[in-house]
Amino acid sequence: MNEENADIFPTQEDVNPENDDISGQTKLKETKLNLEEEEINDTSFEIPGYAYNQATHNMNGLIESLERHKVTNPKERQTILRLSDYGRKGTQVWKLLSNTSWNKIGAPGKYIIAALAGGRKQAG
Repeated sequence: MNEENADIFPTQEDVNPENDDISGQTKLKETKLNLEEEEINDTSFEIPGYAYNQATHNMNGLIESLERHKVTNPKERQTILRLSDYGRKGTQVWKLLSNTSWNKIGAPGKYIIAALAGGRKQAG
């Protein structure tokens, strides 16, 4: 602090108890997706900020697709999210989801993981 401001103390403003916790005030979409994200976060799984850029990623669409294909195991979902770079647009996961005969797949989560992991090994 410099000498001019030496006698100025920070003030403590009174906060209305109603405004104390504002975390719930910016709910854009209340959907099952929030529950999915909470499930993922509960297992200490962090989603990088860039994955929320809708110009380059469709993470929400990927999660919805996984629900539709009955991939319910949280570990499988996390692995698929990681392997697909969190739903990056134009990647193998989207081709896989649209070109697979899902009625013939008994374990869709394991199938997607194997296909994505196999594709990574070939590319690398």
